[in-house]
Amino acid sequence: MQQISKAMQNNGFFLATVDTLVSVKGKKKEISYIIESEEPYTIRSYHTRFKQNILQKLSTSSRCLIHTGDRYNAEVLDAERTRISNAMRSTGYYYFSADLLHYVADSSLRQHKIDLTMSMTDNAEQAPDSIIDKIFTAYTIRRVSFVLDTLERESQPIREKSLRQNCYIKEGDIYNYHRVERTYSALNALPIIKYINIE
Repeated sequence: MQQISKAMQNNGFFLATVDTLVSVKGKKKEISYIIESEEPYTIRSYHTRFKQNILQKLSTSSRCLIHTGDRYNAEVLDAERTRISNAMRSTGYYYFSADLLHYVADSSLRQHKIDLTMSMTDNAEQAPDSIIDKIFTAYTIRRVSFVLDTLERESQPIREKSLRQNCYIKEGDIYNYHRVERTYSALNALPIIKYINIE
C-alpha cells in the first residue's frame, strides 16, 4: 500500500489516499485497493538559478524535459537532473554529478499548481572554493594506459593494439562521459575480457 501511495505522489497526486478492502471467499482471500484522489498537480512555472553560465545555459536549453502545464512527475524531474549531469560530464566536467542539483517546490493547495526552481544543493553552494573549482574545471585526458591482471596475461595474451582500437578515450581530448560508456561497451564485447574498470 505504501508503494501505491508513493507512486501516486510521484505522479502528482499528492492528496491521494489508499485503502484496502479484504473479502474472503471460501479458502481464497481477495484484496482490493481503493484509491481516492483529487486532480493531479501541474507545473505552473519552472525556473533555474545558477551562478555558473554553463549550467544556466544547459538547464534552459530546448532539450529541457520540464515544461509548464505538464503534470508533476518525479521521474521526469530526475531525468532532467541526469540530462544536465551527463551533458556536463561529456564536456570535461569529470566531478560533476546529478546529486549536486535539487528542486525547490512551492505548491498551491487550492489550485493544484506547483512552482519549481532548480539550483545547486545547499551543500554544494556552501562548499569551499577549492571544491567548487574542482567541480567546475574541465579536464582533458593526459594519458591512456591499459593494466591487465595476472590471469588475463597468462591465460591468453591480449594485444594492446586490439584494446586501443576499441577504446574511444583519446589522449589530449576533453573528458567525455559518453566516450567512456562507449569504451566500456566495446571492450566488454571482446570475448577475452572479463572485467573492466576505467578510472
